[in-house]
Amino acid sequence: MVHSVYMFASVEYSQVFDAALQVLYLKFFNPHLWDEIATQTRVTKLHAKLDVLDKILATQDYLGGAEFTVVDILYMPAMQMLRQAGQIESVP
Repeated sequence: MVHSVYMFASVEYSQVFDAALQVLYLKFFNPHLWDEIATQTRVTKLHAKLDVLDKILATQDYLGGAEFTVVDILYMPAMQMLRQAGQIESVP
């Protein structure tokens, strides 16, 4: 169980975090490079990754399983920034 939790953390988090950073970089850190088509492509990719998280959370209480783990903690900063950027409506 512990192995699967950390494998999930390393693989899925890196993919979600990468997609989130691309959107946040354009929105907050470099808005003068805002290109609507490129940004929409990144947003679509990000939302696909977030849909995976929603599906996981629809079947279990936490990302790592039945208990709150480091996996859930890893997502907190990115999810908060995405909420502030208007990319997600709420942070569960």
